Amino acid sequence: MSYIATKLVILVPILNSLGQVIKKWLFPDDPKKVSDSRLRHAFLRLFPTKKHITILILSIAFIMSTIWGFVRSEYTGWRLVVDAIVYEGMLQGLMIRLSAMGTFDTVHAFRKPVKEEGCE
Repeated sequence: MSYIATKLVILVPILNSLGQVIKKWLFPDDPKKVSDSRLRHAFLRLFPTKKHITILILSIAFIMSTIWGFVRSEYTGWRLVVDAIVYEGMLQGLMIRLSAMGTFDTVHAFRKPVKEEGCE
């Protein structure tokens, strides 16, 4: 059994890349190279630290999964809404977000050198 719908797996690398771009845009290595625009300041008010970017990624995954749920659902009426929001939006969106952030963390864990205790 697949945990993530096969049509939604494409969102994992997209959200991973989007998170990296937003992180570099909001919190650059060299702050002098970034232009201070109103949009950047608005995003910094909503997402003041790097940890808040995960909330943005979860929100995007939820919205995209819910839209997909409304498009692909075979139900009608209130069952359509429940299927689209609960199953597709919440469960699939959460799984996609966890996959995207998990791959991001795994890739960056291998990039950083590990410091060993007692070795100088």
